[in-house]
Amino acid sequence: MGTNRTNDGFNNKVVLITGAAGGIGLASVLAFARGGATVIAMDLSGVQLSNAVAELGEIKDSVVEFVGNVTIVEDWQKVVDLAVRDYGGIDVLVNNAGIVETSSRLENFEESVFDRVMAVNVKGTFLGMKAVIPAMRKRGGGAIVNISSISGHVGNAGVHAYTASKHAVLGMTKCAAIDLALDGIRVNAVCPAPIDTPMVRGMEARVKKHNPEFDADTMMTGGIPLKRLGRAEEVAAAIAFLASSQASFITGADVPVDGGVLAT
Repeated sequence: MGTNRTNDGFNNKVVLITGAAGGIGLASVLAFARGGATVIAMDLSGVQLSNAVAELGEIKDSVVEFVGNVTIVEDWQKVVDLAVRDYGGIDVLVNNAGIVETSSRLENFEESVFDRVMAVNVKGTFLGMKAVIPAMRKRGGGAIVNISSISGHVGNAGVHAYTASKHAVLGMTKCAAIDLALDGIRVNAVCPAPIDTPMVRGMEARVKKHNPEFDADTMMTGGIPLKRLGRAEEVAAAIAFLASSQASFITGADVPVDGGVLAT
């Protein structure tokens, strides 16, 4: 990863990013740190997070590691307290942490899997938005970017919990945008198509155990007009835009980063 700063308008800003140890989360850490922000990188895996931050070169000095679980309200309070105590508050929240289940027909879908996906993807997003409101209000406003998916717009056979959760994220985004508008807190969502991330590759590996011929690139790019998987840094760029002053009149929106999928 490159380490050069670009000073893209986030100087003196404090940015909290969940699911920060890899994929879109790590790309977002890099984008905001390059833009001059202090980034609090939150992830459940402390070892993975530390390893990822160590590879950021000189930019790692702008990154604060925090090991926490987005489904636990006390962890949210701890990270917000840290941000306020040590850095003066929070300007941007990127609710990126999320998981996806292995595809299964509805009649065989396990309740425990459904509960886990909804806890991380929906409850985690809800708790994050709720936790940062007082700190953002004291700063005079802020920006929240929630990570949904093209699955928040369409149905997917077999991926019941993930699809339901991403629809829920879009609904919460719109409600929060209206609710927080007078506080100067903008709330938007990004909707990626399949992105070449560890989560996608992990899903590919799980499916290959039952179907050795499965290839994520071939299967997932068939419906993408640009005929490729997206890159994490492409999603991070959209996130950074929505969090920036350039998007000051945008709230309640959901922005596809999907290679044209939702246009078809």
